[in-house]
Amino acid sequence: MPKKTGLIVMLMGVAIIIAALVDLFGMSQGINLDFGSLGSLSEWPTERIVLLAVGVLLGVWGAYSLSRKGKKKK
Repeated sequence: MPKKTGLIVMLMGVAIIIAALVDLFGMSQGINLDFGSLGSLSEWPTERIVLLAVGVLLGVWGAYSLSRKGKKKK
């Protein structure tokens, strides 16, 4: 994967994580974090957990491809 593509994939992962957290904590109306919902993970909607997982996987994959490309150069 080219270096530019790895950066794009990593940024997409971060954007998905931020979007899922904003939706999860109901921050679309402004900054009003409800940390009480952190303790009840079983009450989180499945879609948000999947979005967080996809975001983390994309971020890790993009970061890995960036670090791998940096090591290949001699």
